[in-house]
Amino acid sequence: MDKEGNAIHVVISQIVSEERIADNSYQITCTSSGSWRAGFKVKVKDNKLVSAYDPFYAAYIGRIEGARLRLTSTKEALYTFNYYPGIIAIPTGVKACISGSALKTEVI
Repeated sequence: MDKEGNAIHVVISQIVSEERIADNSYQITCTSSGSWRAGFKVKVKDNKLVSAYDPFYAAYIGRIEGARLRLTSTKEALYTFNYYPGIIAIPTGVKACISGSALKTEVI
């Protein structure tokens, strides 16, 4: 659920076939029900994020502006943007983080 109580669909897809999270690439995708879809890819090595790349978004209703993808640490990547369902912006985005040996994501 997002801040407004809307359902969010989250998908993490492995790009390179391996059994461990280390040394793989993954695609992160979040969909806010009927509003927007956004995500990016991350490369993981030794259970650390080494890059975040290929960001994408699509607004089903309204528009998205100011999209910015950044690797904030070896454990976190943020893709932030302003979603405009009407005239007022809702700051939101997608976060991917490594917790132990698990890759997790959430809408921010």
